[in-house]
Amino acid sequence: MLAEKGKHATGEESIGELLARQQIVTTDQAENMKRMYGFRNRLVHAYGTLSDEKVAEYLRDHLSEIEELLVTLRGFASK
Repeated sequence: MLAEKGKHATGEESIGELLARQQIVTTDQAENMKRMYGFRNRLVHAYGTLSDEKVAEYLRDHLSEIEELLVTLRGFASK
């Protein structure tokens, strides 16, 4: 999506911000993406110390944000 517009993120954390600047996602969705990347990093780097309950809690608390972001991105991709 970004490459088609000639834009390139410098890292995972900047993808949401860049998508928001291109008006592909909202600023709230960009902030949610930043939080999602943070949680993803905890999953990857603290795998042995992160409980299944914490993962389930995160998904329960943020599933609607994840779904909303997917709907937005799918809508943009289908244009």
